[in-house]
Amino acid sequence: MKLYKKIVFIFLFSISLHTAQSQGVDVVFWLDNSGSIEDQEWADMSASVKTVIDQVLSCNPDNRVSVVNFGSHWEPGTTGIYIQSDFTNNPVVAKNFQRKGFRYSTPPPAVLPDVSNLGPFDYAHEALKLIGKALDGTSDPFIISTQKTLNKSTSNKLVVFLFTDAARAVGGTALTNPYLISFFATPTPGGPYDSYNSFKTDRGAVFVVAKGVGGDVSSTLLPESNAAAAAIASVGGSYMGAVDANAGDPQGNGTQPRRMIFSPTFSLSTLDITILSENICSAVLPVNFGALTASLRDGRLQVNWETFNETNNDHFDIEASADGTTFIKIGTVKSLASNGNSVLPLQYEFTGGINEALLGTGLVALLLGMSCFGSRAGRKRMQGLMILVIGVGICVSGCRKETTGAVPDGTKIFIRLLQADKDGTQKYSKVVQAARW
Repeated sequence: MKLYKKIVFIFLFSISLHTAQSQGVDVVFWLDNSGSIEDQEWADMSASVKTVIDQVLSCNPDNRVSVVNFGSHWEPGTTGIYIQSDFTNNPVVAKNFQRKGFRYSTPPPAVLPDVSNLGPFDYAHEALKLIGKALDGTSDPFIISTQKTLNKSTSNKLVVFLFTDAARAVGGTALTNPYLISFFATPTPGGPYDSYNSFKTDRGAVFVVAKGVGGDVSSTLLPESNAAAAAIASVGGSYMGAVDANAGDPQGNGTQPRRMIFSPTFSLSTLDITILSENICSAVLPVNFGALTASLRDGRLQVNWETFNETNNDHFDIEASADGTTFIKIGTVKSLASNGNSVLPLQYEFTGGINEALLGTGLVALLLGMSCFGSRAGRKRMQGLMILVIGVGICVSGCRKETTGAVPDGTKIFIRLLQADKDGTQKYSKVVQAARW
């Protein structure tokens, strides 16, 4: 029987995690409906969001989405939201959303809420509180849509995807500027990011942000508004720009990277759409991995990895392979998270001598067995656990003098992590090649 050949790419070979999930995500696509979003920008935003919706619904059959518009009138307490539909996995329903009307009015309308208009400003932190009420089934007249509630699945993780161009609320002058966070002049007890921090802590929400340009009033405010958007976004993803100070962030003040992209236009690039979709789809994972590295130095193997958050995690198994296909467990590291749960980044390390970590498992025997075959074709035929056994047997008779535990020069070792939940569910990290020093 002919064996299939696999080419291992160090950074591209990975196990698809989200396709095997039994849990999905309920995503609130929270869209800026304010006056700074021009008609063409709204059209571009809508097209980008619809593409992200398609990718999110395709990455997991349990995923569901809802689109919610937000806007505010002239002053605090006038913010409204419009829920286009309840959470759904029907792409036709999910993508059938429209811009809600808005109008400039100074002062605001005498009768509020205005059921026909959301208003031209972006008091996002107030709108988020209304989303919370919709999730809790609590009525509020400023939820101006016919759909009043968001019925989240108890088994799904909550993700809030914010697409906005709003400014930060600079210098306490937010009455004349649209803004993302609460007034500096009248700060909330928990700080300007209190609404967002509460969602992360109390609801376990993951925030993903697409930040555009438009409502920043002037280019001088753009860096500050981008930093504020990054502080709203959850840890993870790939955004490494400045993060605004947020002492109450449960994932750490200023921790990077963040689940955010910045785009100069509302027509997102294919790369940005892919990044956003992956940031949303990966939110359901019980463990979100950061960097994973492995190295060999003086016969000792060292593996380092980082997690951004952990849910119900029990332990990690470190697995090694000579060909990037057949892996063998070489060690176990227990979760550092309290009771397996953490919203803070955690650092892990595994070290062991080649003899200690590999020889007992038979991996070194496999490597030496491969070196006993003179032809390249013979080495390629050594695949699977049955071939491992054969390799061990051959080494016993033909390579006994070389079984010192040292890996032959030029031999590659590949490493991956198996992450195990407390309920026994298991998932794999990407595969990396150990660097030699």
